[in-house]
This record gives sequence, C-alpha cells and structure tokens, in this order.
Amino acid sequence: MIENIQKRVLNVLEWNNVLYELEARCNTLMGRRIASNLVPLSFEDTRFRLREITELKEMIIQGDAPDFNGLSDVSPLLNIIKKDGALSLEELFQFRNFFLASERLRDYLYCNRMKMEFITKDFSRLHKLEYLKELLAASITDDRELSRSKYPHLKKIWKEIISKKQEIEKKMMRIINSPSTKNILQEKIFSIVNERYVILMKANMKGRIKGTVHDHSSSGATLYVEPDEIIDMNNKLSMLQIDLQVEIKRILKNLSMEVGRYADEILENLNILAYLDFLYASAKLSISIRGNEPEITLEPVMHLRSARHPLLYLMNSKTVIPSDISLGEDYNCLIISGANTGGKTVLLKTIGL
Repeated sequence: MIENIQKRVLNVLEWNNVLYELEARCNTLMGRRIASNLVPLSFEDTRFRLREITELKEMIIQGDAPDFNGLSDVSPLLNIIKKDGALSLEELFQFRNFFLASERLRDYLYCNRMKMEFITKDFSRLHKLEYLKELLAASITDDRELSRSKYPHLKKIWKEIISKKQEIEKKMMRIINSPSTKNILQEKIFSIVNERYVILMKANMKGRIKGTVHDHSSSGATLYVEPDEIIDMNNKLSMLQIDLQVEIKRILKNLSMEVGRYADEILENLNILAYLDFLYASAKLSISIRGNEPEITLEPVMHLRSARHPLLYLMNSKTVIPSDISLGEDYNCLIISGANTGGKTVLLKTIGL
C-alpha cells in the first residue's frame, strides 16, 4: 500500500504533482478527494480499474463523454435535513440539479452499457431517484423560483401582492402629481423603505404632508415619508408578504423532508458518481500524456515502450525523448550512465512512477 512506501520516495518521484494533475481534471470536489487520496490496489482490483479507465477513455476519444454539469457535494445539506432543518430555495435548487445530473449520468451509463462492461458492473448500483428529480423539477423553475403553477395558494398570494402594489402605486402617483405637493417634494418619484412605499420630501418642508418619516438621505436634505393615506394599504401589503413567506417556508420544509427520506440512496449515488468523475479524470490524464493501459503481471518483469515522464510531457510534449526499458527476463540489472544533464534522473523517475 502507498502508506508503506517511504514519504521520501514519494517526494523524489513528485507523486503529489501527479495527483495534482489528476485532481485538476476532476469536475467535482468529491472526485478530487478520491484523486488526492489515491493508493495502489490489489492485483485484481488494479486490472479492473485499468479496464474501467480504458473504457471511459475510448468513449471520450469517440466524442461521447459523460456530462457532470450540476453534480455537486450535497452531503452537508443532507446533514441539515437530518437535524430536522429546512433547506433554502437555493440549496434545494442544488439538489434539483444533482438529481437531474444523477439521472443523466445514469442514462449515459445504461445507454453505453455494451461499450463499457466493466464500468457498468460497478455503476449498476445507482439508484433511480426519478421521483425526487420530477418533484424538484416541477417545484423549482430554472430561474431558481418556486413554481406558481405547482402551488396554487402561492400563486394566489403572489397575485394579491401584485394587485396591492399596483393599487398603492396608483395612489402614490396621484399624491406625487397633485398641485399641492409641487414645491414640497424633492423628486416626483416614490421609493420603498423597509418594504413601505414612501415619497421623497424636502427636509425643510417637514410636516407639510401628514405621514411617518422612515429615513433620510445621507445629506439630510431629503426625508422618506409614508403618507397617512396609504398606511392601511402598506399594512395590508405587509401582511400579504408575511403570508407569502409563511407559505414559502412551508413548501421548502415539505420539499426538504421529501429529500431527507432518500438520504441513504442519495449518498450512495453521490459516492458512485464521484468515483465516475475520478475515472473520467484518469481517462483525461491518460489522453493528455498519450498513455496506454499497461498489461500487468505478478511476475517481476517490466517492459516499457516509448515511456515518457508524464509531468515533463505535460510541460512540453515536443522536447521529451521516449525510452524503451526492459527488465526481469534476459537480465535483472540495468546500469544507467551518461553526462550529468538530468537525463538519468528523469529515466529513473519515469520507471519509478
């Protein structure tokens, strides 16, 4: 295992730099975690993973790569739900995208199951979370808003708020355009302060219009006044907005509870898809360094053909000289000699990696 390899050896081989290149090609935080903690596997597990990477690599080369858009780490949000918490609209939108991505990747794997026999063995455990996908897709729009068609009561409150705002604004325009306020107002517009409609009155005209002062400008020259004649309308608007928030909280709580019912399935999908992202990054890195799937054996035999140091190749592919190296059959010892220009070290590091 990697923990049994001396850290000094790993540092000499620049192992962390290789892992960095792998992490950089991951689409998700979860995939990067797997890449950063990469360790050697058993003989059979290594062969299996190599086949998985090759299968995905061939799909990428053919122009049929998986789409990870919308896949993110939702495990912290599940912890909130487990503590009987309600998620925000933005957090539920993250779940909405996760379910859409999960279903899209599941369909991708199913449609290509004949081309990726090794991968589909591992990914057949993916749960079909169609109910949650459809629920959140119907409940939350692409604009990150609750769907009014899905929730009639929410739509009713919204309509009442719009109607009340229009009523207030008509009244405000009559006040603003009244001849009696011509020399009293700072500007012939209305504004909103603390969710209350107000007019902009000159500070030296204070008291000329009956109302409540809610604020003043930074210069002190303008007062933001709520006229007495619209107080009742503003109060009714405030009550409607409270009703709206209560309804929104109720919906968000219900949606959060529905998501929480499938927490175990979601976490399992998350881990599986994170591993797929890691395989995708491995395939991308293999393409970047012109890598090939090695044939591995339990015998102490090594044949490297046109081997290139991966980090050097990524830096400048045109200047890296490939090497053919064989050990373990005709001879078991190799003497590397030459001028002190770094070539011997590069060759040893290439073999080591």
